[in-house]
Amino acid sequence: MAQEIEHTHLPIRGLNIHVAQVGKDELGTVLFLHGFPEIWYSWRHQMLAVAAAGYRAIAPDCRGYGLSDQPPEDEEASWDDLVADVLAILDAYSIPKAFLVGKDFGALPAYEFALQHPDRTCGVACLGIPFNPAPMSFDAMPEGFYVLRWRTFAPDLKITYIPEGSHFVQEQLSSSASSRTTPSSPPPEMPPRP
Repeated sequence: MAQEIEHTHLPIRGLNIHVAQVGKDELGTVLFLHGFPEIWYSWRHQMLAVAAAGYRAIAPDCRGYGLSDQPPEDEEASWDDLVADVLAILDAYSIPKAFLVGKDFGALPAYEFALQHPDRTCGVACLGIPFNPAPMSFDAMPEGFYVLRWRTFAPDLKITYIPEGSHFVQEQLSSSASSRTTPSSPPPEMPPRP
């Protein structure tokens, strides 16, 4: 009989974070971090497969997504908040170490968590955004690379890794910001999706 995915809300850093989980942690824990604009549900099939293999599978809705609380209006969520939320989830369940799996938006906090908390990380696997400790540029990505498809929706989006602070920064460039930095040129014409 297939295991049922259980749902709960954890009080984490002033917000109620929705967490889906399944499995018994016989071999360890796998924590899944969803992409944009997704929720935990994106990982439901993988969670059941991981649980059937003997692992505990956990997938939160990131703060402000799905059934998790929104941060207060005067407080913007940062990558550091997402990393701290991952740590708080592991602490809430008394999980000493976990494998992290991230997709798109969820890849950056997965990478950053592993850099900040190597003693709490068994491994990291990410889809859609490769790890790169140097500043990333859409221009450097090969034609047809998945993340370039989002460039159409957010042409001025810039994601940068700051080695001194060991964290990722995502900023939306505006006309006022263009004096200090300019957006990269648009990607080449993408072939239509099959």
